[in-house]
Amino acid sequence: MHANYCSSLSADDIKAAARQTHSIWGGSLSIEAHCAQVMKQMSEGPGVVRYAGLFDEGGKLVASLKRYHLELTDGNARYDTVGLGAIFTPERMRKRGLAAQLIEATLAEATVDGSVAALLFSDIAPSYYEQFGFELQPAALWSAKPSALPTCAPLHTEALEDDELLLQIYADSWSAEPSRLRVWRRPISYFHAQLRHGAHRSLLLRNDSETAGYVLLSRDGETLWLTDLALCRETAPATLLATLRQLAERAGSNRIAGWLRGAYATPPFVATVRSRCMPMLAWLGATRPRSPMNHFSWLDHF
Repeated sequence: MHANYCSSLSADDIKAAARQTHSIWGGSLSIEAHCAQVMKQMSEGPGVVRYAGLFDEGGKLVASLKRYHLELTDGNARYDTVGLGAIFTPERMRKRGLAAQLIEATLAEATVDGSVAALLFSDIAPSYYEQFGFELQPAALWSAKPSALPTCAPLHTEALEDDELLLQIYADSWSAEPSRLRVWRRPISYFHAQLRHGAHRSLLLRNDSETAGYVLLSRDGETLWLTDLALCRETAPATLLATLRQLAERAGSNRIAGWLRGAYATPPFVATVRSRCMPMLAWLGATRPRSPMNHFSWLDHF
């Protein structure tokens, strides 16, 4: 089935897409609340995200996705990247190749616009996206019991209100792993990521008067979820672990978990391979970094 591609949906069409996807991504929200949430994300993310879609000959929306503008970096260069999320075709219109047509049109347009890479997070068989050039990336969930973490003196925590300081800590924290491919965070993209995940303010970690890093936490049932984390290079990992133990005990959590990156993915945390939210990366041209290593945090997930 041939359909007409639109790279930027109108407000009414975005609401139509939100209504179509409510049963999957609406959670406990009503349809109206889900639509309002989606519209808030669109209105407060200029230059970060927009909706694209396909329309049939009668002008009805038959497939949609969120298109994100990202930059990846390996410490040496930045790579304009298109992110694909919330890819959806109504059930009655499936098995007609519409999702494939929409993905191909979006990637082709992004290439013309200057993107050299594409990123998505798959909840289905990765083989579907391999036909478009995507390759599955390492995807581990790290978790530990609070009682397994050390009991040495924890770091002092306080609310971190300065996003510029947070972004600087994040950028500097990669000095120990400079070639690892990751998302380059801009103030607007960081703000939008917080909005997308409903995240609260981060906690600044201090060792006496010295800045030691920050952590962004959320509660998921009995699990204390590490939404985002970065340490200054001089900070001893044991003090971070002791801090996480203290925070988990205060929250009454019996498990700490997150998508930890290389420097922090160490015992007593144990890794399991994720079957959902699997990052997949495609290079749209000859440009690509030399290092195959990467890390995409939960905050970067869309």
